[in-house]
Amino acid sequence: MKTTKNISEFTNYIKNAHSITLKRVIAAVSFNIIMMLFFLSLYKGNLNFSTLLLMGAFSLLLSPIFFVKDMFHPIYIFITIQILPLINFLEKDLYGKPFRYAMWLIDNEYHFIMAYSLLIIIVWFVFLYGGFLIVSNQKSIIRLSPFRYALNSPISCAKIILIISVITYLYILFEMGGFMSMINMMSNRVELYSGKAYLINIVKLGSLASILYLYGGRVKSSVLINVATFIAMSTFGGRERAFFGVVFPYLIFYNYSYKKIKLRNLIFIIIPAVFFGILWGNLRRYGDLSLMGVELGNLLFAVARGKATADILPSLIALLLNGDIQFNFGKTLINIFFAPIPRILWSSKPSIDDAGIVGEAILGQNYWGLPPRSYGLAFFNFHWFGVILLAVITGVIIRKLYNRMLKTRVTTDISDFWIVLFYSLNIRYIFNVFSTASQINIIWNTVMILLVYFIDRVLVKKNKVALIRALKNET
Repeated sequence: MKTTKNISEFTNYIKNAHSITLKRVIAAVSFNIIMMLFFLSLYKGNLNFSTLLLMGAFSLLLSPIFFVKDMFHPIYIFITIQILPLINFLEKDLYGKPFRYAMWLIDNEYHFIMAYSLLIIIVWFVFLYGGFLIVSNQKSIIRLSPFRYALNSPISCAKIILIISVITYLYILFEMGGFMSMINMMSNRVELYSGKAYLINIVKLGSLASILYLYGGRVKSSVLINVATFIAMSTFGGRERAFFGVVFPYLIFYNYSYKKIKLRNLIFIIIPAVFFGILWGNLRRYGDLSLMGVELGNLLFAVARGKATADILPSLIALLLNGDIQFNFGKTLINIFFAPIPRILWSSKPSIDDAGIVGEAILGQNYWGLPPRSYGLAFFNFHWFGVILLAVITGVIIRKLYNRMLKTRVTTDISDFWIVLFYSLNIRYIFNVFSTASQINIIWNTVMILLVYFIDRVLVKKNKVALIRALKNET
């Protein structure tokens, strides 16, 4: 158990995670100059207004990394969420490719919608950072956490959770006709796993089991379990859910509770992850586990294309501004209350998934999910007011959570396990906290954390009873 330290030590600790020095300012300025020269070279000097906005978006996203020293700081996590959508916009702007769901836009309209979309992204970045910065270090949740309970039996809890995960996966394997059948049917994964989202989330509990093994000191076992869970989740066809739902939370927990991860070590994970995204995407689309149709020079474009943000967001904005579809006025923000009601009890239950709602608005009845990202969802609900307000609130929530985690780790005499676990599992979802899908994931992860707590309490009580009986038998 850690001894209690005063708040000034916490303030110094968090300041060390955010360092503004002359060297770092020079590095940030140099980076932006190099990026500007790169854009000039890429566009052969023909920069338009959209390109300048795109440069500004990249600068806003990447420049803050020069002023933070924590590899799993929210800024770095924010980059993992937003870098591919921006690269997708870069490809679209560079080659003038039409927006898939707004092919009717002519040249002037195309450039206007492109610029409008990038401006929304820039405003979201600025006000999210603003919300993050306005939270004071000293005033940010200075009370001690009420969750003082220390985890006593992490390995035993992990074994129980792992058994549940494995049994669920074996059940899905049986239902789907085996491993190869699941691989062959990945192209129809939406229809194939319709109604099985909870089962897939239970399989993902293997990641939680790996974290518990790590916390219990079984490092090699934890890595093996995490890799096995990653492979299992990959067979469902979702690349992002497999990596960011399984591997990424493990890396965050590893960094804060076991050993700090350096950037050079992360590269050995990031590069294989990029190639996995390409290979698995081709397997899903073409049935061929190869880099078919992908030149190494366009590798990032190929990965970013899977996000389709540069097709979805501009198309949504074009339709909204033209009056072809109506603003949602916050309807998606209350969908979380409808989520627990099964469709068998409410046959006319409307779509509650944000991607589905946007997809239906853009495509009509024969729609598929089109995720608009956090800024697109904010604009869809409340126009520019939503982009500004929801961005600030998101930034405040993220800063408070980050401060709480750091404070719990350095200033209290309680276990930091719970807050680090919550941060690891939920931080990416909190960046899109107003999305119903993210809210469901946060609630699910919180319930699973409580499950670990109650399992551990039961095990402790059982061990105490066994110990008392053993002492009685001895006497």
